[in-house]
Amino acid sequence: MEMSYHFETSGGKDVITDFINTKVDKASDRAILTKILEDTNNHGITFLQSNIVYICPNSYKFDTESLTKNMKKAPRVFEVKYSDYRILYTYKGEIVYFLHIFHKKTNKCPIKELNKAIKRAREII
Repeated sequence: MEMSYHFETSGGKDVITDFINTKVDKASDRAILTKILEDTNNHGITFLQSNIVYICPNSYKFDTESLTKNMKKAPRVFEVKYSDYRILYTYKGEIVYFLHIFHKKTNKCPIKELNKAIKRAREII
């Protein structure tokens, strides 16, 4: 059973996979982002809320505190942090809906990126 879904445009484009394949330069970053998505698909929201810690060759780690931080301005949208990348998602029951991914360049989540995720969350929920 699928435990996660990626937002698709009206033309059927998977915005999450497309971004990872076309905009993430380092192969190691692509591999880790893809692994996060695959593990979420296998385990649903419990994966994102568990105390799982990845330790990869490039010394990458993530933990529950940084992984499922609730974004204050959008109560139904959450973020997965990896390096300078953010994957915004929402969930319903155990199913996770990945809404948007972007390369974060500032300390705050850009409102333009957050608005995209909020709009997409409203379409789903």
